[in-house]
Amino acid sequence: MRTLDPILTIVDESREPVPDTRAATEALGRMAPAGPALSDADATSVMEQFILDYEQKWLDDSIPALAGLTPRQAANDPTRRDDLIRLLESFPDDGNPTRMSPTRIRAALGL
Repeated sequence: MRTLDPILTIVDESREPVPDTRAATEALGRMAPAGPALSDADATSVMEQFILDYEQKWLDDSIPALAGLTPRQAANDPTRRDDLIRLLESFPDDGNPTRMSPTRIRAALGL
């Protein structure tokens, strides 16, 4: 968001999952004061950057499906690597830029 508004001041913050670009745009419209709307391209760009950042953070988050290990730890643990691979196989890999990419995650983990 700071890319769009460098003098942005956070007054209040809340987070909720957004399933796609349309939902993100609708949510932004409900939260933002009246003013210039983001174009679809801008909203997609913001979501893409959010997803890329989230993927990097996810690699170091404790994941219950991995018995509390982080994906990095599971990738390096022969007893948990298969669990991680199965988890990543459950992610949609349709090239949607507003979803986590199992392909990028596998590459980041060297799988």
